[in-house]
Amino acid sequence: MLVHNAGHMVFGPAEAFTPEQLMQQYDVNVLGTQRVNRAALPHLRKQGKGLLVWVGSSSTCGGTLPFLAPYFAAKAAMDALAVAYSTELTRWGIETTIMVPGAFTKGTNHFALQGGPVDEAVGRGTAPIRSTAHALAFANG
Repeated sequence: MLVHNAGHMVFGPAEAFTPEQLMQQYDVNVLGTQRVNRAALPHLRKQGKGLLVWVGSSSTCGGTLPFLAPYFAAKAAMDALAVAYSTELTRWGIETTIMVPGAFTKGTNHFALQGGPVDEAVGRGTAPIRSTAHALAFANG
């Protein structure tokens, strides 16, 4: 079994993130899974069975909160890759599932470690809105 659980969250207005920051999100949430798959799949094919578990995000089902666009976009891309793999790997007995655990508002430190936009000028103008959105997003913690 292979579990794709890597992820990194960033919080801020989508416009304030540079293309390089978006690439960092995709590198962790999408390209990282591809790197691991390329290393692990030859072994799973050889044994004729296996399971890929992709830890997704409820954001890909709609109802996304504001100021999390880079994270949500990367998770949606990861889900699309998982779906493509599912149809390609069945011939070797390798199953694929996307698990969506829901929002975690405590018990982890990913909120404390979240990144933010480089473009502070854009981000500064949305500070009161972001503060409210952040409070709503993590109110259950």
